[in-house]
Amino acid sequence: MLRKMMAILALSVVGSVHAANNIVPMSDFELWTTTYQDDVIRVIDLNGVKNPETCTNPDSYFVSTALSAKAQERIYSTLLAANFSEKSVRIALNGCQDNRPRLVSVLVK
Repeated sequence: MLRKMMAILALSVVGSVHAANNIVPMSDFELWTTTYQDDVIRVIDLNGVKNPETCTNPDSYFVSTALSAKAQERIYSTLLAANFSEKSVRIALNGCQDNRPRLVSVLVK
């Protein structure tokens, strides 16, 4: 069941990955969301946040709020499933959001 779920999630990669995006691998990360102020999905790479976008506060990655709510939910679900199953992921970054690298896509490895 878990393998089927991971396969489905891997196929539901959000957004297109193209040359404008910086691809960053992650194998050990924390994932959290807040709803008390703004709907923010934050990802913290426990091996150190990479900052190829040269954002001014690179303590974590923020999932792009420019994406539809459905796309953000898919990214969150994919990251959550990868985290629980201890799978590595590759994330695509494009620009900054709230001075942090903006995550626009995820792929389970």
